[in-house]
Amino acid sequence: MKYTSKEPITEKGIVDAVETLLRKSGYRILPQLRIRTWRPDIVGLKGDEVVIVEAKGQGSDIRKALAQTALYSTDATSAYLALPTERIHHDLKEAAKALGTGLIGVGETAKIELKATPSEPRASLLRRIRQMRNISVRPVGEAKRRASPATARLLRHRRVLEVLLARPARRFTIRELSQEAGISYSTTWRMVQDLEALGAVIGERVGTSRLLSLNQQAPVVKELKSLADLELSPHRLAAREFSDLLEHVPEVRRAILFGSVSRGREATTSDVDIAVVLTKKNQSTVNRIYDLAQSVQDRARMKIVPLFVSESDLDSPNRLMRSIKSGEVLFERP
Repeated sequence: MKYTSKEPITEKGIVDAVETLLRKSGYRILPQLRIRTWRPDIVGLKGDEVVIVEAKGQGSDIRKALAQTALYSTDATSAYLALPTERIHHDLKEAAKALGTGLIGVGETAKIELKATPSEPRASLLRRIRQMRNISVRPVGEAKRRASPATARLLRHRRVLEVLLARPARRFTIRELSQEAGISYSTTWRMVQDLEALGAVIGERVGTSRLLSLNQQAPVVKELKSLADLELSPHRLAAREFSDLLEHVPEVRRAILFGSVSRGREATTSDVDIAVVLTKKNQSTVNRIYDLAQSVQDRARMKIVPLFVSESDLDSPNRLMRSIKSGEVLFERP
């Protein structure tokens, strides 16, 4: 499919162009497939290779799209973010490279601008695909084994990165680093190996201890900072989207994320609890906010639970109000 430069490329147009590209490369396009709580725009299959594509148009939030693509990369052989060609620039390529994700530019045709780092697809995903009618996939045990890229581990356990970046001058033992990050010793040890291979961490022997510190001069540290800053939690992404919509409701004074999501302890099935502080509560405002919550829930597949409170309610000493006050303020009107 081709587009003239005068025609704006819609997300559907991007999907059509990328599907054409994948089919020419020998991939079979699978019907809509749910992966955890999301439905990717495109899932392609060739042998035991699974490619997932997130497609975004002109007005989309590239930061969120890149984060979503990075999450897909932990499930698939490779994951790509497809955008209008003019939106793909050097900084985006560097960020995608650090994450191991690929980029597809769509102009007159679709073209791979940056190849994704391949890894072994998640076994449970391959099993689900095999169970689909008329889909033939080589059993997982027969697939050519590839080590998962370091970026996949860094994505899942970014807390280690956050600790190192927050205290760049400090030297840690692996045990100290694992304790501060709240991650097991063995996982921290593997992450340190990944970071050393990237040149991001320096290790030195002091007595019987091995101390680690951030190599602040390493060029890759800048990319790791971008990685640590990416919002990858689907619950938090949904909370941010809901908060952005609340800014357009004049009666909303503040939006506060509380509960397990605010503490970073959410499970896949967790609700997104958001306290909505109103200057004036009426049924029209409440209904409008419920509609906004439903619209985010329909898109993100995350259950948004707004709790309506007033400023005076927050002064109550009960446990719920204390939990809300200790939460994360997503939006506050000046």
